Amino acid sequence: MEQFDLKEKLLSVNGFEDIAISRAFGSRIDKLPEMECVRAVIFTLAIRDGADRQAAFQTAMNMTAGEVQASMLTTIDDLDPSEQETSDAEYAQFVMSTGMPWLPDQYRELTAGQRIALIDAAKRQRG
Repeated sequence: MEQFDLKEKLLSVNGFEDIAISRAFGSRIDKLPEMECVRAVIFTLAIRDGADRQAAFQTAMNMTAGEVQASMLTTIDDLDPSEQETSDAEYAQFVMSTGMPWLPDQYRELTAGQRIALIDAAKRQRG
């Protein structure tokens, strides 16, 4: 399998693929933990390559954790270490506040206003 940009592939998932992922993995892709999210993308790519859903699921689930990690393109952040620590702390706080398993790239794509709105919505939902 060729390496892929996870963010790009997540953004390319259409509604029918989202339904197939939900049925195969028991949850929407945005609710899956990171490793399962990557497996869901691998599942989707296998279907796009012509595999049936069962074979695509087997392909994704038979891969080792190392193979799954190796399938993703890695990006290098241009932040210096002190900026990275602040960014990591903000990201961790956001994930804890929303109670959702956001991928770092998903978090970075949100505007400050969207982040605030999501945290407020999570607080209202918790009661």
